Amino acid sequence: MKQNDGHVRCGLVAVVGRSGVVLVKVVLASAVLAFAVSGCVGARSSGESTLRARDFAATGAESELPEEGVSSGTKAADGAGSGLGRGPGPSARTGPVAASGGMFDVVGVAGEPTLSALEPAATTAPVLVDGVVGYINNRAIYISDFLAPMEAILKAEVRKQPREKWIEFSRGTIARALNDLISDELLRAEALSSLTIEQRQGFFSYLQRLQNDFISKNYGSRETAERRLRDSDGSSDGDGLSRSDRTIGPSVGTVEEWTKAKEQQELVRLQLSRQILDRMNVSWRDIQLGYEQKYTEFNPAPVALFRLISAKRNSDAAGAIGRALESGKDFTEVALSKDNLNNPKEGGLVRRPFEKAYELTEFFAVAILNEKAHGLKPGEWAGPMEEGSSVYWLKLDGVERRSMDLYDAQWSIERQIEGKRTQEATIRYIERLKQRASFTNIDEMTERLVRISIERYLPPVKATAGLGK
Repeated sequence: MKQNDGHVRCGLVAVVGRSGVVLVKVVLASAVLAFAVSGCVGARSSGESTLRARDFAATGAESELPEEGVSSGTKAADGAGSGLGRGPGPSARTGPVAASGGMFDVVGVAGEPTLSALEPAATTAPVLVDGVVGYINNRAIYISDFLAPMEAILKAEVRKQPREKWIEFSRGTIARALNDLISDELLRAEALSSLTIEQRQGFFSYLQRLQNDFISKNYGSRETAERRLRDSDGSSDGDGLSRSDRTIGPSVGTVEEWTKAKEQQELVRLQLSRQILDRMNVSWRDIQLGYEQKYTEFNPAPVALFRLISAKRNSDAAGAIGRALESGKDFTEVALSKDNLNNPKEGGLVRRPFEKAYELTEFFAVAILNEKAHGLKPGEWAGPMEEGSSVYWLKLDGVERRSMDLYDAQWSIERQIEGKRTQEATIRYIERLKQRASFTNIDEMTERLVRISIERYLPPVKATAGLGK
């Protein structure tokens, strides 16, 4: 027996020696298969070793499948009677058949979708709540927000102008507002990007103080402040708003909108101040040249102020005028009467500028009037003077002389030069910002907004009766 066993052992060794690789492969394959089967079957019980339907059921569906040999009713009864449920087993797995459900049994059909009978139907036509007309550096321009500040003006002009002129008016108004919006937004973004973190914190703290002060001016009530913002048209000083508050715009209706507008306003001012105003310099030589160029503006020619009364010769009006003047009635009062045929609304006023000497200037085409005018002194009058079918009375009210020397004119000249240079520098600076900015084409936005304005504010054109017949 031992010998036989030895022969057997030797035989196996011989087999392994000759086919060791094959045997190792068989052993490994058997181990993998056993592991896979054990994963599917799970540790159900010590005696279970076969696959069942529940091994391929989805998670949560295991309890719905009865065990082999036990009806579902019996299992439920056992569980109810004992009060014991199944212990926590391994996670249920989904097999390939269940997992492929819905992948190969789908049919596509062309055409309109079939709506459910319970699908609610629209009761009214769709209405556009709001839309975007364009972008400035990825910041949207909303139609209603843009048109709100000019809505009252556009509506008022509808009643004043014909359709075509209103369209041109709205186009110009919209184009100017778009350019202003783009300029302000570019300046705001440029100013904000140039601030350090500490400067931003200080700036927003400053805005918060402005907001608190604004509410305090309205008795500390946010509701009162917002009501006055909505009601104010910028024409009254008794609305609790300062002049700078009212210049923000009629579209501001809440404290938050007011603060946002203030932020925009202050940032634009800051950027213009740093980039343009602080660099502006008007020299004394510039002021002198400006005075010389506008010398006649600061030193205009003197103006002789006459009052002329005229009437038909031998008329009742001429007689009434003569009697009134002889009685000592004021010349201007008589010149304002309806009997006067020469500008009675202004009391017969005649303005005659002159550059030559007073005595050498021809003030009137009528020779006798010109002759009498040269002999008058301020406050004196002459008449009656007859010429042709008319009779005249003439008074010299005075000679108006205005003159301003360089010393008095320098401040005005400096402001004019500074204003002109600031405007030119601002235009150049904004053009540079536009070249490296991203925004929707202005002409395209303008035309779209004009079309929307026509739909919103212009009444529809009435069809002409018999048109096309």
